[in-house]
Amino acid sequence: MSTSESIRSVKKNPTQGAARFGGTIINVVTAISNDGLPASLDELRRWSGGSELYRCPAPDGAEYVYIPGQSNDMPASNILVYEPNAVHDGHCSVLLLGGAIGLLTPEQLDQALAQTEAEVRSRRR
Repeated sequence: MSTSESIRSVKKNPTQGAARFGGTIINVVTAISNDGLPASLDELRRWSGGSELYRCPAPDGAEYVYIPGQSNDMPASNILVYEPNAVHDGHCSVLLLGGAIGLLTPEQLDQALAQTEAEVRSRRR
């Protein structure tokens, strides 16, 4: 199952964390449309003026992880931002390069991250 299919197949979780993740997505999308992809999560934070949107508020939540080195011409299924802890009914929030958001199991996330990292490495050559 592809990352996009996995995201479509999981239930959406309308939690505060999802809303916060949505705020992060708005900042990323705005940065992409204005200046291209930020070089790091720190750069995105500086651009957006704060860091409170970049951490899941769940008790076991963690800081979101941004995968730099991507461009808009890479596969839309690449993961751009994800939450490393499965705190939403066993799922992690993800933002794909193409703009889709959703939830993946840790196993699905590992597979999608491997595909994304392979794509990023191939572009650096």
